Amino acid sequence: MQRFIKYLATWLKSFFYKLKLNASVILTGRWVSISTKLIISKSGKLIIGNKAKINEYSRIIIGDVSRLYIGKNSCIDWGGEITSVNGAVVNIGYNSYIGNHCNIRSDESISIGNNCHIAQFVSILDGGYKFKNKKVSVSRKDYETKSVNIGSDVWIGVGVVILPGVTIGDGAVVGAGAVVTKNLPEFSVSVGNPACVISYRK
Repeated sequence: MQRFIKYLATWLKSFFYKLKLNASVILTGRWVSISTKLIISKSGKLIIGNKAKINEYSRIIIGDVSRLYIGKNSCIDWGGEITSVNGAVVNIGYNSYIGNHCNIRSDESISIGNNCHIAQFVSILDGGYKFKNKKVSVSRKDYETKSVNIGSDVWIGVGVVILPGVTIGDGAVVGAGAVVTKNLPEFSVSVGNPACVISYRK
C-alpha cells in the first residue's frame, strides 16, 4: 500500500507539472518523477520515458525548436544542468545515470547511450570558441558546434570534460579528471589531459 501511495504521489506531481508548463512537456512514461525547475520554450520539447527521474536542484533549459529525450529508468541527479538550445537535440538512453552537478550543453546534438554512468561534475559540450586567428580579438571569437556521441555501457569518471566533435565507443571507461578531445574506441580505458588510451577491457 505504501508503495502504491508513493507511486501515486509521484504521478500526480508530474501530472501537475505538465498542466503548469503546457504541452511542451510530454510525459510518455509512467511513474515519472520531476523535482526541479524546468525552463522550456513553447516550441521546445521534453520527452521522458517510464520511471525516469529529474532530481532536486537541477535545471533543465530547452530553447526554441530544441529537444531533450530522457529514456526509461534514467536519472538526472541533483544539482545538474542540461541545456538544449538553438534547435539542438539531447538524447539520453535508458538506464543511464547523470551524476550530481553535471553540465550538459548542446547547440547541435549530444547523444548518450543506454546503461551509461556519468559521475558527478562532468561537463559535456558540443560547442566552443575558436582562437586560431591571432588577428581576431578574443572578444570577437568565433563559435562553432560539432555533435558529441557517447555509446552504451560507458563509464565517465568524476570531473571529466568532453569537448565538441568527440565520439566515445560502447563499453569505454574514462578516468576521473580526463579531458576528452578526440574519439575513444570501444571498450577502451582512457585517462589524462588530453585523454589517452592506456588499456582495453577484456
